[in-house]
Amino acid sequence: MYNRILKAAAKPLETPEVTEILEKQLAGWCLRSHNDVPAIETSIKLKDFETTSSFINQVNLRSHLLGHHPTIQYTYNNVKIILQTHDANAVTDVDITMAKKINSYIKRYQ
Repeated sequence: MYNRILKAAAKPLETPEVTEILEKQLAGWCLRSHNDVPAIETSIKLKDFETTSSFINQVNLRSHLLGHHPTIQYTYNNVKIILQTHDANAVTDVDITMAKKINSYIKRYQ
């Protein structure tokens, strides 16, 4: 994984560090295993389908800039986002950066 904005390789984070970041900086996110790889995820409920589509498009655009590929699952107004860095088999600084950006979008769209 290569962060296109910072032009640097992603830095894997240890579980205690991820847990601390989630507790202090990323309300609504939790640490899980996704396909046997650590991941962080969040679920949100938005107003309607149009809002959901706009939100997902915003996340997609930011993902492209970061060179990241989140897993996004949605139905009508419910969205689940899973972030992990496959190349590192870990949660990395890029996942945390992306989660913080997604939280700013959530505030805007809710």
